[in-house]
Amino acid sequence: MILRPAVRETVWDEADPTLLALFHPQVWVRAAAVRPFDPASERSTTDPDVLSGCVTQTFRFRGEIAAVPSPDFPPAEYALTDRHGRTYRLRLAGRNAVELPDFADRRFQVAFGADQLSVALLERPPVMPEESVLVKTMDAGLVVVDDRGTRERSALCDPRTIRRAATVFWQAKREETPASSIGANPRVVAKFYRYGEETTLSLYPEGARLETGGDVRTFRMNAADVEAVRSALKARTPVTVSEPWEAEPFAKAAWTRLEIRRGDERRILENAEWIRIPAVYEEVAFAENAGGPLEPFEYVLTDQKGSTFRIRVLAENIVEFPDALPGKSFQTDPVVSAYGYAFLSKPAFLPEASWESVATGNALAKVESGPPPAVDKPLWLTARNRAVAYAFFAGRPKPVAPPEQPGDESESITFYRFGEQVRLRLYEEYVRVEFGKTELWFRMDRENIRNIHMAYAAG
Repeated sequence: MILRPAVRETVWDEADPTLLALFHPQVWVRAAAVRPFDPASERSTTDPDVLSGCVTQTFRFRGEIAAVPSPDFPPAEYALTDRHGRTYRLRLAGRNAVELPDFADRRFQVAFGADQLSVALLERPPVMPEESVLVKTMDAGLVVVDDRGTRERSALCDPRTIRRAATVFWQAKREETPASSIGANPRVVAKFYRYGEETTLSLYPEGARLETGGDVRTFRMNAADVEAVRSALKARTPVTVSEPWEAEPFAKAAWTRLEIRRGDERRILENAEWIRIPAVYEEVAFAENAGGPLEPFEYVLTDQKGSTFRIRVLAENIVEFPDALPGKSFQTDPVVSAYGYAFLSKPAFLPEASWESVATGNALAKVESGPPPAVDKPLWLTARNRAVAYAFFAGRPKPVAPPEQPGDESESITFYRFGEQVRLRLYEEYVRVEFGKTELWFRMDRENIRNIHMAYAAG
């Protein structure tokens, strides 16, 4: 395999000082996020640690790009204000890309996790169900960490670092205990922000306190586990060490088989529609404690001639090519992690899944049939996949007994998460849900069933 610098357009127009200013580290004094066409949704922050630790680091412009894949998260726009009172408008175009509406919608590469600020500040979309405290920590858009021992305050916004820190806490052995038994003075206080809600994790020498809304729980933990969580909250995110790269001929080969491996687990995919090659963005310096909850796994690609290519997934969106380029780590698009989340078994610390959690937290989805425009392939964009599930719950499904004549099935949508799957079979006025040996029937208005179809067919 050959890796070479990716082809890009002109980086910027030297004659445009306003645009040029974005390519130098800025001292931002305010950052606001808003949903398109909904001014009332705007939320902002002036926290200097968030602005310097997250906003400045995330929106460090690296160069102009021709195009990006469709974003896999809800749309959002930002307004960043510098110390001179100038405001720059940015529209999210990808997890590491933005468009500039005031500059003919030109697209630029920024750091990974450009959507995180909107996840932290903006309110939860109304069609999304209530979330557990585990989800609020694992999928937080922002974490503000106050280490009272070192008197250091910092902000985390890289999703991989946040999920890794939350994973270390949830994997640790914990025993619920009265609050009086863990002490009064926490060493570290970490505030997790997701959709405008705050979850506080306080670490004590041999315990922890978790508070979200009005719910407070205290745990006894051993000192080593407490220190592991503290260290994870201070972990470095992957740092760019080179320009974006392209992989040749890796990306253009005709792959016919994909085998996913982790320990004794194996999953083989031989349908070409399910074999998608991740875009390789850039080489990064990667630290093991900066990853997400996924345990490392491999997948092996086989082409028409029987040649194989091995990719090791180190963490969310971080890979290495152990045979072709040993010792180097690269940042990729979310597809690489989706395989693990969809088909490998769940981490032991996660609770047993319900059919609702598999549907709303799916990593991949597939539509097997449908009315024009017919779709018969996987859905890769996480936000759209989950929008399909949310469209079902937002449609006010009414549980009913199995109907004698439900009519003709119009389409079947299957959601995949951690080796489990939920299938929704759509009829004119009914939806059948299949989850293992469980079968449920719901009645819905025809318009709401059409909304489910539109959720996956749009875009």
